[in-house]
Amino acid sequence: MTDDQSRTLPLLPAACTLSASDGAARLEAWRAFDADYLLGTDDLGREYIARYAKVPDAEERLARLVERESTCCSFATWSIERTEHHLRLLVSGTPDALSALSIR
Repeated sequence: MTDDQSRTLPLLPAACTLSASDGAARLEAWRAFDADYLLGTDDLGREYIARYAKVPDAEERLARLVERESTCCSFATWSIERTEHHLRLLVSGTPDALSALSIR
């Protein structure tokens, strides 16, 4: 990878186990998912909550993303809650860990 290429890739948390190119692909997957289904977010300091539309495609994609994040970014706790009308992604950890995820 050239210096120019490394500058164009998003930064990943130091504890993340993904390579820069895999990390860029993962970030793009989250951005696409958010663009399709994100309804709102809440930042509670030690917990970040994202609300998504509750439709089958969103449930499947979110489950895959959370499974993958739980493996590469295990410094945070990832879970999904299902309500009657929404999916809720809960990410918890220290404020530094959540900041490292670039979700703030």
